[in-house]
Amino acid sequence: MISNDRNFSDTYYYPDSKWEAQLAILQGQRGGVFVRSDDTQYQFKRLEYVSEGESFTVNFGQHPPAPFEAVKQFTTETWRLNAYEGDWQVPALHYRRWMHEAFGPADRSQMPAWINDIELVIGCPFYHSDMEAGILEKLSQLVDPEKTLLYVIDWRESGWALNYPDYTPVTSFANFGYFVKEAHRYGFRVMPHVNVVAVSLSHPLYAEFEKYQMYDPRTGEKIGSRLSDEFPLHRRYAWINPASSAFRKLLVDRVRSVWETYRVDAFHLDISHFMVNNPPIDGLTVPEGSILLHQELREAMPGIVLGGEGLHEVTFLYESLARLPAKAREHPHAISSFLFSPYVLRYGHLGVPHPNRQPGKSEENQEKYKVWNARLLIMLVGISDLDPDLEIHRLLQLAGERQNYKFGDVNGDGVVNILDLTPVAQHIGIQKPDNPKVDVNKDGVVNILDLTIVAQQID
Repeated sequence: MISNDRNFSDTYYYPDSKWEAQLAILQGQRGGVFVRSDDTQYQFKRLEYVSEGESFTVNFGQHPPAPFEAVKQFTTETWRLNAYEGDWQVPALHYRRWMHEAFGPADRSQMPAWINDIELVIGCPFYHSDMEAGILEKLSQLVDPEKTLLYVIDWRESGWALNYPDYTPVTSFANFGYFVKEAHRYGFRVMPHVNVVAVSLSHPLYAEFEKYQMYDPRTGEKIGSRLSDEFPLHRRYAWINPASSAFRKLLVDRVRSVWETYRVDAFHLDISHFMVNNPPIDGLTVPEGSILLHQELREAMPGIVLGGEGLHEVTFLYESLARLPAKAREHPHAISSFLFSPYVLRYGHLGVPHPNRQPGKSEENQEKYKVWNARLLIMLVGISDLDPDLEIHRLLQLAGERQNYKFGDVNGDGVVNILDLTPVAQHIGIQKPDNPKVDVNKDGVVNILDLTIVAQQID
């Protein structure tokens, strides 16, 4: 959605999270015009919008493939201009149908069934041992575990954003394997954080992959995070081109090892949205390498769900989850949700204002996220966030109500009463019952403790 300010200019690049699809719509009172490209090779494009007073200009362009100095002649893709009658959904539906036929994305009906049940995402910084103190137990009493995804951030032995591509989980004190096992016992789904382009400059493998580091095609400057000298070497990391088959193999092998050991349900692929116009490696551009990386991850881990940062026509092919930007756009528009919601479930960003510290700003951001039908993300810093007097506790209660969840409601009628005691009593002594709801405390056996819990929850 472009600002309607009378004096405004901006440039949007494709494929990018600011220009997700090769489509521009100019909506009038009774209809309008739309411009689209039918390019299926993810050629790099730009849109320039300039308004001045009562008039505006829209320019469409395409970048030649890098390296630019080697390009002697260049043919751009076709841009198609059409008029329409009605609202913006008319051209958007036309484009969505073309997009589905041209790219062949996997819609959510082809994904594991649980993905369609997720209504809440909880950000979990793993550097606490709060699960030892019962954070999962307390959380399961507020929200429906079967409709909640735990986005686990700092789960690697190396720590947050350090020593990539080391994906060795924490195995001491706050044990990652124990956390996953406990989360699954309660019914939660678990999604650890992975960076799909990162190699730390201090890691021994950087010498091998430096030649594949992405760079600005105009300046030649290498791309990465915290690359300036103001950061110590161990905090800097390069962004490696996924077109490199050697890098893809390394990443797939290391992520698959985590999946085979712990059977997590999903992986968040950080920086997955970033596309840059660099020369091909092994005959592949950056977008093509990214698509192949997603394919290889899915093939290596059957049934895995992939999520990512941002969203556009490259990432929506194989990502079922997409994290929204930290700050909602000033003028959010529902067209993104209209185009991509059959394929991708959106959820909030880790960097949104913390509800306990900035409740007003947090709610303002969440209201804007609703335009995209995004799932609420709540960031838990620790078990203290679940204090009943704090804002997060209230938000979790509201989330549980939206999930039609009430702890102790065994028969699912929306209330806890004597009728919920009956099915529990009928299963006393049974281990791992067919109906998991009768094992209220999820300890693997139905006994007097489950009856006691339900009795304590009766309205």
